[in-house]
Amino acid sequence: MIASYTPSLTRAIVWHFAGGNRSLYDEIMDELVREILGRFQDAAEFRRLNPLFPGVHELLERLAARYPLAVVSQNFTDAERWLGYHGLTGYFQHVTLSHRERLFKPDPRLFLTACDALGVKPAAAMMVGDRLDNDIWPANRLRMTTVRVLSEPYRIQQPRYHTDVPDYTVERIAELSGIAPLQPG
Repeated sequence: MIASYTPSLTRAIVWHFAGGNRSLYDEIMDELVREILGRFQDAAEFRRLNPLFPGVHELLERLAARYPLAVVSQNFTDAERWLGYHGLTGYFQHVTLSHRERLFKPDPRLFLTACDALGVKPAAAMMVGDRLDNDIWPANRLRMTTVRVLSEPYRIQQPRYHTDVPDYTVERIAELSGIAPLQPG
């Protein structure tokens, strides 16, 4: 499902196991969302289930000192709280949430919203993400510099077209500081 660019792995799996039955799908998704959101009320449990990449705080501290940073999230309404669970909110000047904008990845307008909030043109912005379909493709359409972080499970995605190819690819988030546009000078 990931290799074929399913928009939501979770939703695709539930749809498959619901056998195409919409009411069963809705029932399972409602229960799943309740369960996930319930478990994520506890900060320690959230951090256990969603660990940060090594070096994230140090990297964000360096980047935030030089650039305005934003988050573009397709997660639930609690994404801002979850950033707080990891102590990340102070690094970002803006958080764009799909549900608030009523736009969903890969809609490029979601990325434009973040650029507008920061007062930067897309061509002067860099987007860092792990998905070719939801992150790299829309940012490339806007002519943003794109960086793909190879992380599970989306590292298996392969470009479908030239528009899916990132400007840079890194194995670990800590390698971001080595990207040419982020170098001092």
